[in-house]
Amino acid sequence: EFVGPGVPSSFEPQAVKDILNNGGKRLLIVNSDYRPATSKQTKQLNAIDTIIHKYDKKAIVAGEGALMKDLITIADHDFKMVNYTSLAVIFVIMILVLKSLSLPMVLSLVIEFAIFVNMSIAYYTGTSLPFIASIVVGTIQLGATIDYAILMSTTYIEKRKKSADKKKC
Repeated sequence: EFVGPGVPSSFEPQAVKDILNNGGKRLLIVNSDYRPATSKQTKQLNAIDTIIHKYDKKAIVAGEGALMKDLITIADHDFKMVNYTSLAVIFVIMILVLKSLSLPMVLSLVIEFAIFVNMSIAYYTGTSLPFIASIVVGTIQLGATIDYAILMSTTYIEKRKKSADKKKC
């Protein structure tokens, strides 16, 4: 369908030239055998990006692979920011509700450790997860466990005030 570098440009039909070279821009089509969102494709995209920017600083790499790479990069940054913000807000809420500084710290660390363990199971079992899985699992687990952490902590504190023996609580 398209001519390769071995065919002189004089053989190309004008309609194809108009599509591939338009308004000072040039369209280059590169096909890859790598699947999107893999480390091999990311390495290949980085190499292509380096090569094209030697010739044109404003060049753009587009397509499914490049879009997936950008989406993963952006989502990873966004997830970290949302996670840090959520944790900070929840920490402040727990300080206000539990009227303690140490208990929210312990609960936050335990919950974050549980999320870490939950996500590391896939790694150790060799299971490949989509990048969005960590965002969904982390958010749901943080939201669900914080409610129970506050409920269990306040219940324990109330029972502890009623009984002097902490083993009975």
